[in-house]
Amino acid sequence: MSLKNREEFTKLYLKLSKLFRPAYLLPSLAANLFSFILIFFRPVRVPVCLVVMCGICSVIVILTTFFLEIPKYKNFDTDSFSTNLIKVLININVLKITFWTLGSLLLLLMTGLHFEFIIL
Repeated sequence: MSLKNREEFTKLYLKLSKLFRPAYLLPSLAANLFSFILIFFRPVRVPVCLVVMCGICSVIVILTTFFLEIPKYKNFDTDSFSTNLIKVLININVLKITFWTLGSLLLLLMTGLHFEFIIL
């Protein structure tokens, strides 16, 4: 789909954001909270440092979402189309993706350790 101007972009954004925000936020929040909870309910075979690093990644994703991304999206709703705002949102997403990826890799490593697929 090719958007021809700012008004088309803004209309599409407002329409899609109403649909995707709840669909994104709830599962994302749940996954990150459960990763953080692992700090307190750690499987015996999994080293504490891996669980803490995974929890830190989750906390960074949650804090970035609530304190950086959501306020920017609210500005986006009121300011309409802004190239600078889009660049900031892309940078925030790069940060979140980096920590999601690191956290996911840590979860895979912890799963392998727990089920003895991986031995350190």
